[in-house]
Amino acid sequence: MRNSQRKNILFSSVLSIFIILFYQFNNTWVGIHENDQVSGCDSFGYARQAQLFRKSNNFLSALDTSINTDIQSILINWGQNTSIKYKDWYQMVAPHAHHFRSDSQKVILQYPPGTGWLLSQFQENKARKGLWILSFSAISSLFLSRLNISSNSFTNLSISLSCLGSLYITNTFSTRSDSIAPSCVIAILLTSLAVKSINYLNKNFRIPFFEIILISLLCGFSMSIRPGNLLFLIIPASVYLVTFKLKVKYMIRSIILSSSAFFVSLQPLLLANKINTGSFLSSTYSSIDTTFNISSFFLNLSLKNESIDDSIRFILVLIISLFFSYRSWINKDDINFLTSRKILILCSWIFMILMIILMSLKPVFNLYYLAPQLVMTTGISSMSIFISQSSRTSNSFSIDRLRIFALFLSIIIFIFGYLFIKPNFNEPLPSLNKLPNNSIVWADGVGSELFYYHNINTAKLNFGSEYAQKELVEYLSNNSINQFVLDDANQINDFNSVSLGSLEEFLTYKGLRLFKYIPNNK
Repeated sequence: MRNSQRKNILFSSVLSIFIILFYQFNNTWVGIHENDQVSGCDSFGYARQAQLFRKSNNFLSALDTSINTDIQSILINWGQNTSIKYKDWYQMVAPHAHHFRSDSQKVILQYPPGTGWLLSQFQENKARKGLWILSFSAISSLFLSRLNISSNSFTNLSISLSCLGSLYITNTFSTRSDSIAPSCVIAILLTSLAVKSINYLNKNFRIPFFEIILISLLCGFSMSIRPGNLLFLIIPASVYLVTFKLKVKYMIRSIILSSSAFFVSLQPLLLANKINTGSFLSSTYSSIDTTFNISSFFLNLSLKNESIDDSIRFILVLIISLFFSYRSWINKDDINFLTSRKILILCSWIFMILMIILMSLKPVFNLYYLAPQLVMTTGISSMSIFISQSSRTSNSFSIDRLRIFALFLSIIIFIFGYLFIKPNFNEPLPSLNKLPNNSIVWADGVGSELFYYHNINTAKLNFGSEYAQKELVEYLSNNSINQFVLDDANQINDFNSVSLGSLEEFLTYKGLRLFKYIPNNK
């Protein structure tokens, strides 16, 4: 290779690195200045699980997410003794991200423990941003580590664009749910390990047992972050498809080791299920998230409920992945019809299509559900270029100064970003101390803040049927429970339609009026 050509390749590689790192830095800096206050559903749910880990003496006790207050016991008692159908009230007796379970007779958190545990490793007022910045740095490092001076310009370009695409998707959707960013990191880790493993096989080397165990551990732990990550198992499956040419004894040993590692890393999820639902195999999610129907399929695929910007971003990265998959598939070094490179690409797209179908069948669908799968497909489409179909040459394992430089810069960006995070959530307002002890606040998204920061009993009354709402409001009034209504998400109008009394303005919280309910008989 001529010196000028080497210089051009080196320049393109360095330029790509700086473009990627600048992109990451820009998004990190923007993220630092975003409000990190717990609110709504997802952020509240993951933050409460993290809070349980910080406060609990041991891991098992932190997995118990049940709410045990006097008011909550009264709500549960009403539900257990009412003739109203379970589906009409099990959501409305709990705050956001929680619901009542008839099998365990508890109000529990719906999310698995993995994301909460990751958040608990950071300082509370820096947890969400810290996890986000760490995830971005990890994704950048993993992609950049594949760049190689000795590779051709197209290879470096493909890796760079794929890295940008993955960061693009992660940045777009990770702020919607705290579980997305770490899922994307695991997706890229699995991608890199799969490519490395297949390269071992193509060189007639056996995959080290350490890497087999690591792949299985990551797959199992990923399900404690998002149960939908179950389909990550397609990655080890694709690797095993390529290992058929190895000895049977080695295959059996590999399957035993990987199965054992997967089972071990699955324990947090299984134990959380057992503690909260009474069964190892029963999901903590409500029926809203565990039911699938064909009527939702075409509506969700039409993306009518998604913003135009999100839809364009998703489709754009999908097209990039498809392009690089095609370029890898038609590689001239692949003589056979179905090589290891093609098997990996094929499995990644099967994985992507299955996730699209599965998520589209859910009544509640958001594009960010597919972000980790798209990141994995994007990574495989580019990294598969590094798969060598022969034992002659492979540059994927060489270490050069450019790689070290890229990894070093990513680490520096994480440290810099994390050190400069400033907590900016609102402190509890003194006026809320005026609420009587025997009180409940009916609220929607803001109710999560009241529960998390103020230790106030909250529940989402508007999640039940109209008849169930009327019955519960009357039941609490007859039991001398003070009821308050926060004017968020049209709560006031909804409450007035089911109550028999009047509302009296009590105080203002963050610009929202809080009303006290006065029953007619009082």
